Amino acid sequence: MAQETLGKAAGGGDPAEERAEARSMPTLAQAFEDYMKANPRRKPRTVAIYRQNLRVCFGDWLARPLDAIDHRDVEARFNRVTERNSWATANQAVSMLRSIYRRSTIDHEGLRNPVELWIAGGGRLNRMRRRRISSPAEVLARWRSGVEAIGLPPDHRDIFAIGAYTGMRLGEVVSLRWECIDLNRGILRVEETKTGEPLELPLTRQLAAVLARRAEAGGRAAEGWVFPSLTSATGHLTGLHRYHVDISKAAGTRFWFHGLRNAFITVAERDLMLPRPLTKRLVNHARDDDITEGYAANWTVAQLREPAQRVADRIEALLTGSGPPAPDACPVAAVRGEAGPSAGLR
Repeated sequence: MAQETLGKAAGGGDPAEERAEARSMPTLAQAFEDYMKANPRRKPRTVAIYRQNLRVCFGDWLARPLDAIDHRDVEARFNRVTERNSWATANQAVSMLRSIYRRSTIDHEGLRNPVELWIAGGGRLNRMRRRRISSPAEVLARWRSGVEAIGLPPDHRDIFAIGAYTGMRLGEVVSLRWECIDLNRGILRVEETKTGEPLELPLTRQLAAVLARRAEAGGRAAEGWVFPSLTSATGHLTGLHRYHVDISKAAGTRFWFHGLRNAFITVAERDLMLPRPLTKRLVNHARDDDITEGYAANWTVAQLREPAQRVADRIEALLTGSGPPAPDACPVAAVRGEAGPSAGLR
């Protein structure tokens, strides 16, 4: 080692400077923390996913300096994660690694981004494959039977019911608060959404029946959770993904919560032929980035009320295997105890 150092010095190198640069080069763990600090506004769920991807996919790299990871390492790790985990996890992990390096390459002259080098050399992320479901007419009744067969507690069943009748994401359902539900006006306000935009929905007959059950079972404490939990760190129910496997087995077909959202959109667009912008508004998808759509005023809750009820009625019919339900129910009536509870996923 001494002879090597003397040789570098004789050749015009500066071993002391090289050692100082090596000490200043951050490890992957340090660079990740800097990357996270750069955007403190990330949602807790996003932060948890990033940290999980780092631990699962790059846990053995955490102590390695950034310049000790090259494009061959990236390629080998990408292929391993794809094989052992999933194509989506591999895409997410490598994309995150790419972003971590982008920040560090600005601070350290000569540091190259190994993900950029891998892509420049022909590396490609896995092709995105959206999970598709069979026709809602084929799966909704089976999913309902599966939910009922595994004996879920009533509040857990109601979470799945709200997902079916509204197309809301699981995180949006479990984080509902009573302060965001206006029973008199028949409006549900969702504050925490994926797009970051609050979502106001009309209370359909089916949704009102679910809320009536929750209010009767647990009361409506001011600013309280609709689905409270005494054991969860968040204060509301979590971890419903653990039921997916059992529901799938009982239903005889694969179930996942987001499939309820897919079914809602399919019913709205394929069965009822609702305009796409209207369907996107019902499920809080981002508006199309075109001039005409940008000029148009947003949908009001009053405009959403009738189509939302039509979708909910059709979904109820598919869930129960019955004919089309009567369309004359008042959305607020069930909350006030003037109508019997809906069947659906109850």
